[in-house]
Amino acid sequence: MDRYKNLKNLNHTPTSSVLGFLEAHDLRKAELFMLKGGRNSIVYLVKSSSRRYVLKKYPDISYDIRDRIGTEIQVLNFLRKKDIRNISRPISWNFQSKIALFDYVEGELIKTATDDLFASVLYFLEKLIFVAKDPRAHSLPNASEACFSIQSHFNLVFSRLSDLEDLIENVPVEHEISKWISMNLRPSIEKTLANILTSAPQRLVSETIPLSQKIISPSDVGIHNMLRIDDQYVFLDFEYAGWDDLAKFTVDWILQPDNLLEVQSAFNFLRGIVNLVPDRQIFISRIAILLDIYRIKWCVIMFSSLLRNYSEKTNNQVENVFDKIKKYYLDSSNLITAMNLIDSQSYL
Repeated sequence: MDRYKNLKNLNHTPTSSVLGFLEAHDLRKAELFMLKGGRNSIVYLVKSSSRRYVLKKYPDISYDIRDRIGTEIQVLNFLRKKDIRNISRPISWNFQSKIALFDYVEGELIKTATDDLFASVLYFLEKLIFVAKDPRAHSLPNASEACFSIQSHFNLVFSRLSDLEDLIENVPVEHEISKWISMNLRPSIEKTLANILTSAPQRLVSETIPLSQKIISPSDVGIHNMLRIDDQYVFLDFEYAGWDDLAKFTVDWILQPDNLLEVQSAFNFLRGIVNLVPDRQIFISRIAILLDIYRIKWCVIMFSSLLRNYSEKTNNQVENVFDKIKKYYLDSSNLITAMNLIDSQSYL
């Protein structure tokens, strides 16, 4: 271990598999900086004397049964063969050790979404829709938590909500939080389901969407997984990528808690996507339903994150996150209400 004297900014000792991978790639003398670590993959910046790389150590299968390294490498390599270049470039990988090496992308973190960013997202999406027509794309996996019907979207959120309620039973969470969850989240999603079952055609809820409304999606979308290079944008992190519902891709962009869109921005973005798909009226109807569903899903995700290692959080940290969730719950509801007032013909 003392041979690796260039470990910088690390709050842990890299595993022997990481150090062995570096040595196998003649990077024993490289400097190693941690970029990201935690429940997900651990990401390092590797600086050799001649170039820089990004190294990812994916979770062990005992922690996460999903083949995240296999998915990311397979999807990225497929997209790059289809001449999509504004994505990460895998250089080398070891599936057994769950380690991959990528080219380092010299770019800026993005703090806010702008019109030119959304133009870039739409152009990227157009390419994803095009490559999905290649018969070889059918060998790609489904995305993590992929859903291909309205009913399956509901099932996903109900499952996540049940997991959250089970978690609450085993965490000494404040009564105010558990009460707020029980009085708001489940009643909201159950009301949405009841309204859809009484107002929407049964086939819209239960039928699988056509291939024309499926894409090869990065899945974990948002400005947190993009970098800006001058006036260009690069898309990162395809661990959860694969076939998924285009409508889900759309509402995730609109409802991202850290970048909840304003009404006009959401309208412009949705109109841009509508122009790329057939069966536009059906697509708009599905978007209206998924907005209500995924608003609740994002609240569940934020609460689940809050309850993880709950005992280690200060009262102030808990209150700040709780306030953020309550604000998001209200703001996202107001956004959806405003979008529902827009004539659907305006998107066509």
